[in-house]
Amino acid sequence: MYFSFGVISLKILVTGTNGYISKSFAAYSQAEQISLRGEWQKKSFVGYDAIVHAAGLVHQKETRRNQYDYYIVNRDLAFEVAKKAKVEGIGQFVLLSSISVYGLSYGTITADTLPKPTSNYGRSKLAAESLISSLEDENFSVAILRPPMVYGTDCPGNYSRLRTLVKFAPFFPDYENARSVVSIENLCAIILDIVKSRKSGLFFPQDEYPLSTRDMALNIAVEQGKHLRLTRAFNWLLPLFNKSKLFGNLLITIKP
Repeated sequence: MYFSFGVISLKILVTGTNGYISKSFAAYSQAEQISLRGEWQKKSFVGYDAIVHAAGLVHQKETRRNQYDYYIVNRDLAFEVAKKAKVEGIGQFVLLSSISVYGLSYGTITADTLPKPTSNYGRSKLAAESLISSLEDENFSVAILRPPMVYGTDCPGNYSRLRTLVKFAPFFPDYENARSVVSIENLCAIILDIVKSRKSGLFFPQDEYPLSTRDMALNIAVEQGKHLRLTRAFNWLLPLFNKSKLFGNLLITIKP
């Protein structure tokens, strides 16, 4: 489908038909979606201005049995889509990667922080970044996004687990930590701006201010129509978990 910006009309194709980000971005931008299951190679990319690659393998427990699946989907499939896009004259390829390439669950990510993934998910994403970046030239721009935790209504992953915890927990720690996050609305807006401006390079989409796990829990409770009781009774224990994804700090200081 075409999306108009004044006198500019863009035709955007987003990969993935079931993923949270792909569905959200398609609804936000009026982009067309394509499934990468089956004979997707028969779909012509000719005429599209940009491909937003949001399809991928994520939110699954990693095992020895599925370890290679991450590379087949997140690296090899992404590279095949990018190569097809370049051959068929697409001007821009946008890859949804992840801060998982840094392998950090706590700490601060700066411009000097080197990627050091510790999971197959993170390693496969970093490998895809490298392969797809090698395709870039003056006629084919590549934009890579490394978002932090995405949150929003019906968002899967860590945010979904936090929703479940809030739903059943009788109380929640009144404890301050800080994590860089991005709402699904802001992420879609940033992706669309990158496409509109045909930007290339590495991007770190995030909300203007970080959130604490406590504040996210309170927001979820409001959505659930629940009054969440806060307690500081166990705050003296929580510094022991300052390296955890739940109560630790993880900040991105690189501008979006």
